[in-house]
Amino acid sequence: MPSPEEFFAARGTVETLNPPPPRFAIRRFNAAGNIDPPTYVVKGLVYRGQLVVIVGPPGSGKSFFATSLAAHAAAGRRFFGRRARRSVVLYICAEGAATFPNRIAALRRGIELPDDAPFFCLFGGLDLVQSREDLNQLIAAIRKALPDAMIDLVILDTLSRIFGGGDENSPEDMGRLLSSVTRLQQEFGAAVMLVHHNGKDTARGPRGHSSLLAAADAVIQVSRDAVTGDRTAKLIKSRDGEDGAEHHFRLEVENLGSDDDGDAITSCRPVPMEKEQAPRLARLTGKRGLAFGLLQKAIAEAGEKPPAAAQAPVGTMAVKTDLWRRYCYQGGLGEDATQGTARKAFNRAKTELMTSGHVAVHRSEAGDEWIWTVEK
Repeated sequence: MPSPEEFFAARGTVETLNPPPPRFAIRRFNAAGNIDPPTYVVKGLVYRGQLVVIVGPPGSGKSFFATSLAAHAAAGRRFFGRRARRSVVLYICAEGAATFPNRIAALRRGIELPDDAPFFCLFGGLDLVQSREDLNQLIAAIRKALPDAMIDLVILDTLSRIFGGGDENSPEDMGRLLSSVTRLQQEFGAAVMLVHHNGKDTARGPRGHSSLLAAADAVIQVSRDAVTGDRTAKLIKSRDGEDGAEHHFRLEVENLGSDDDGDAITSCRPVPMEKEQAPRLARLTGKRGLAFGLLQKAIAEAGEKPPAAAQAPVGTMAVKTDLWRRYCYQGGLGEDATQGTARKAFNRAKTELMTSGHVAVHRSEAGDEWIWTVEK
């Protein structure tokens, strides 16, 4: 009987049959243990191959924090005192794309971001839940644009804009998103960071099904002090490290120039601050405190973007003074008083808050008065 080689040679074809590479690689660990130090992007916060979630309510500054982290990593600059390895970063800006370039311009004012820094951006929404085609095209686009680069960090901002028509509370849909994240990690070996919103109960972490929190290697909670406007980024989960670390910062407004109408073009960048620096504004008590709290409530429930002529910082939400006044009347400011006395109490509280720098006011050409809280 001929051998396989003789058989194929007789047919005019010689084939060498090599077994395919194993899908599952089994490693032996000796008694001393095999220690492989993980490759960090930002030491103690982000490591290659991990899933990191940055979570916070709207207006907390989570996207500014994520963008700053990305820029520091691409530049190899320390981030809040932590070592950052010069990394290839892809920021998928699925939300707020129109002002993202301004955000980068503001960051350049604070750090030396070299022109050749490996910081890449992709703009537009994706469906990484219900469309395998979107995921395949994303991977193909990355490989075409960066054929020789090893991606260290992929940031997806925000989760809701890459979720397609899926249900964040569905275990099946959240599982599909996590499957897409795993595919990106396997394809590039990169850390994947999701920027996401809190649920109604901020203590429970990210909005949506709990499998996201369970799958995350690290979760960073970004919050905003309602009185001072100062921000805190807290590491609330770290799978293989110490959690509980806090980084305090404020958003500093940068004037980037003027538009065709001569109005200022602005954006913000996170500026680290020591914990003892906060709070920088005195806490409010009495009727001033009540009025300020009711203004925050009005903005949270019915806030709008103020007119461009107001030159309010990027991301500011405001309400008209008449709406704030109604909230104050309904909330007990001037309670058990005549309407005239209640109006005086409101006007006094408003004047005191303006004087102390807690609020800013803009009167439009149409005669509407807009008011918002000030971050100092």
